[in-house]
Amino acid sequence: MTLLPHLSAVAAAEAVIEATALDVRLRWPNDLYTNGLKLGGILCEGSFRGDEADTFVVGIGINVNQRVEEFPSDVERRATVLSEHTLGVLDRLDVAARVVTRLETWWGLGESAQILARFTELAEGATGRAIQVQPRGAEGEPYGAVTRGIAADGGLIVELDDGEERILYSEDVVQLRDGDDRSR
Repeated sequence: MTLLPHLSAVAAAEAVIEATALDVRLRWPNDLYTNGLKLGGILCEGSFRGDEADTFVVGIGINVNQRVEEFPSDVERRATVLSEHTLGVLDRLDVAARVVTRLETWWGLGESAQILARFTELAEGATGRAIQVQPRGAEGEPYGAVTRGIAADGGLIVELDDGEERILYSEDVVQLRDGDDRSR
């Protein structure tokens, strides 16, 4: 399933919202944020036999009860934990169970359009955000773009300075960073 990262991100975000009532947002393709700080991330790996999906593994990491001060200094500035936004320590098993339940619900729906609609609803900066793209590969030079939405296959639509539109995929990009404050 090509939308497994999106489905997983939606499920994790909804689980955290259910558990805490926080305003959780998604950043394409696989990060959870609240109040502008990273709360967690999703990593999906898969294998295929020919054109058929064989096995997929989904890793979901959510900062629940850690102490931000214990993170490395470069991470500490950009990250947060759930317990800092709630009334104390959270039950990690409850959060995990909610994630699994939401995964099962979304997997059962299996509707790409619904998954992308919910992802887009929760997405932060999927439209109109100036970004810097660091492509993968030795010849990939960073470039600026403005986000224009989520494509039907889950890619991120961006517009370059010359008006050209591209669709980015996570396997093509090392890093997306907020760009300057240009607006179009």
